[in-house]
Amino acid sequence: MALRYVLRGLKDGSTDTQKREVHFTLSVKNGPASDFVGEVGVIEQIISALATMAKGLRQPRPQMVSGEAVKEYTVQRDAFGGPVILRLGTELGVLHTFALPQAVALDISDRLKTASEKVVPKGTA
Repeated sequence: MALRYVLRGLKDGSTDTQKREVHFTLSVKNGPASDFVGEVGVIEQIISALATMAKGLRQPRPQMVSGEAVKEYTVQRDAFGGPVILRLGTELGVLHTFALPQAVALDISDRLKTASEKVVPKGTA
């Protein structure tokens, strides 16, 4: 029987823009950390497939959600009225690209503005 590693998380990562490769290290519970390298298209395919599989495991009850810090972002819309392209880049250089219909982009814009303007009371300790 093949050994199955139990993932703990992403330990490290970087990109090589010249070779268009992603380098990353995964930490595991039952062994040493493993280093990987992949061409950007392969990495995007793996990320998309894993996200689709994980989506099926989400539970309807409230749960703690962790998020990645956004280091950079771009917003573009083509001249022909296509979707708004939103690209978010993490501190590790991972890019997430979304094609948003105009109505969705406007709704997100409004929600971000509203959430950003809310005054959050400071707790007392």
